[in-house]
Amino acid sequence: MIEPDDRTGWVSGLRRFPGGSDIAQVTFTSGTTGMPKGICLTYEALNDTVERLNTVMSLDGSVREYVGVPPNYSFGLGRFRACAAVGGQAFIPPRGFDVGEIAAMLRREEINALSAVPTLLRILLKNADAIGSSGRNMRWIEIGSQYMSRSEKEALKALFPNARIVQHYGLTEASRTTFLDLTATDGEGLESVGRPVGQTRVEIAEDGRIRICGPHVAKFAMADGAFSPLTDADGWLTTNDLGEMRDGNLFYQGRADDLINCGGIKISPELIEAELREALTPSPAVSLARIPDPLRGDGMLLAHLPGPHDEAALRAATEAVLRKRGLVVGNALKLTQVERFPVTATGKVQRRILGENFVREETDRSLHDQIDRAIAPQDADTIRALFEAEFNRPCIRDEDSFVSLGGDSLTFVVISAAIEDRFGSLPKGWEVLPLANLEALFPKPREQSGGVLAMRSISMETAMRAIATLMVVAHHTFKAEVGAGVDILIMLAGLSMARVQRARLVSSKRWTILRDVFLKIVLPYYLVLVAFSLRRMDGSVAEFLLVSNFVGRVGSLLTPFWFIEAYIQSILVLILFACIPAVRTFIRDQPAKFGFAFLAAAIGIKIIAILTFDHDELLNRTPDQFIYLFAIGWCIYFANTWTRTALVVGIAAFAAFLNYASVPWWGGFGGEMRGAYKLAAVMLLVAVPVLVMPDLVRRLFLEISFASFAIYISHSLTIPRLREVMPPTILTIVLVAIGIAISHTIKLALPIAKTYANRRVQQR
Repeated sequence: MIEPDDRTGWVSGLRRFPGGSDIAQVTFTSGTTGMPKGICLTYEALNDTVERLNTVMSLDGSVREYVGVPPNYSFGLGRFRACAAVGGQAFIPPRGFDVGEIAAMLRREEINALSAVPTLLRILLKNADAIGSSGRNMRWIEIGSQYMSRSEKEALKALFPNARIVQHYGLTEASRTTFLDLTATDGEGLESVGRPVGQTRVEIAEDGRIRICGPHVAKFAMADGAFSPLTDADGWLTTNDLGEMRDGNLFYQGRADDLINCGGIKISPELIEAELREALTPSPAVSLARIPDPLRGDGMLLAHLPGPHDEAALRAATEAVLRKRGLVVGNALKLTQVERFPVTATGKVQRRILGENFVREETDRSLHDQIDRAIAPQDADTIRALFEAEFNRPCIRDEDSFVSLGGDSLTFVVISAAIEDRFGSLPKGWEVLPLANLEALFPKPREQSGGVLAMRSISMETAMRAIATLMVVAHHTFKAEVGAGVDILIMLAGLSMARVQRARLVSSKRWTILRDVFLKIVLPYYLVLVAFSLRRMDGSVAEFLLVSNFVGRVGSLLTPFWFIEAYIQSILVLILFACIPAVRTFIRDQPAKFGFAFLAAAIGIKIIAILTFDHDELLNRTPDQFIYLFAIGWCIYFANTWTRTALVVGIAAFAAFLNYASVPWWGGFGGEMRGAYKLAAVMLLVAVPVLVMPDLVRRLFLEISFASFAIYISHSLTIPRLREVMPPTILTIVLVAIGIAISHTIKLALPIAKTYANRRVQQR
């Protein structure tokens, strides 16, 4: 064993190792993704690596190398063996990698070789002026096994024009598997990490992981005093790295355990970081890590060091890079500034620790702050603050709109109600307006003068949602024939689909509409359904499969809550239609004409189904009977001309007449006035965009509209007990108040639930 007098400085008098299959060295991994493990390397493996390395680099005895990486890990140890094999010398810097020291030693011609990982070489490139013309004194450079972009390699070649620059790909278990000679390579080839040399072989497994075979591969690892095999029976080591082979070259695509699967789109952090460094000048110091996201599976954390770019610029650049890969990341992208990145001894960023630290900081944040964000829409002083609170995004750009931010129908209700409450009536189509335009329309909250009796405006859609919800409750408390409330809610669902989900419907993300509905509607519905089933001491699989409206008569109450099933089935039908390319094109290019064609088809299906099947036991609650209401809602959104308005009102009037006349081939139930209520709703929605009413009434309508879902699913649970002790009017008021209270409780409880869930994820 040769041990230098000091722990740093020049090391010379090194000698070559003997050959053989005995274990020569136990090297511990750097622990990038977990606890380090001991890798057992034989003399044969070490010598094979050195021979291939020195052949590629044409290293000779004149080498005097600045070893810029720790000497007790695979890369650094390999450099000392390489120098020893040719009788050269190696220098261990006393302060670690130091650009000033490298520049000074180059000028004095004390060193002519350098070994470093890309992270350190980027620091050197940023300080290229310190190297200057002395870069010509550099003869050899070896780059460690991390991703480095083509432009960075070209800059390195320009800074050291006389150097033989070689990058390797490998890992402790199979050091220096491939080599890329930058000096002899240009163009697209610089994006690769080279090709195998000698007896080394490389292939790509079916799951995209890199597999390695050759005499340099370690056969065993040591942990807890026991040996475990690293290779299969044929000698192949399957790594945790992703890559692909092109024209014999290996293109490294990041670590599989760093891979981010965001909504089904897989993202390699290293490639995104490289593109960000290309996109912004000066290049930012960033690292992308995986964090949990409840909707998309994986979210993204962009950690950055203090620098010239603010978070808005970093977010915009990151979103642009991700969009090129087909990913609109929305609020799944988080940003955080750190003083330093957690790294291994060899300089590799520990992304897992970055993500864990961020999750820990988020969960340790005051619950009061999170609750403040939850109720912020009611207190926001600007449209931007309202958007940031509801979408949980700190930096929203001027060009962003409600639709581009991924808003859905439930978010639409919340934000539109909050804007109308604080700022005034919204213009039609506000959901697609850029934020800058909305802020120009509503620069500040309006003066709240005049008290609760002052006349205020409210959008007809918001008011109609409240009215329809009241009709549903009154239908069960007064036992009155006002059952059109659910029909109107279905129409409003179709209108909302046309407004906020149309763009997603014609994209490859159409199925995410159902995912969002499941998380925001179906899961709460299941909780209520369980409670309802326990109260009745029975239950039905069909109810939980959301198809009980196909089973038959279910009793006097909304058991199950058939509107939920109707809503989901309507969305499913529309998504299935959109899966047909021709229909998808029709929706995208001519959405209004599609709506009327959809309506005509739905009416035809309704009539044929009535004439073909007996619907008495199903109470006309199957999709063939109510989907036309969803289509009417879609058409209402596009009723912006006299022709379209007359057409949609005419169809609604004809349906009302058929309902009133109890025409057998039309079907229907709920009394003669049901069709009239629906006709009135259609006429108001297309003809009266805004209602003016006392502020007290308007606020009540806003609360009911915001809580419509909670009111709908909660009122049937409490009616049986309260009906015995309350008159219908008081009962109606109490049921609505309970629903509103539940809605606000859920909104306030969400931050607590999120905190608990994040802590559970962190503990795992």
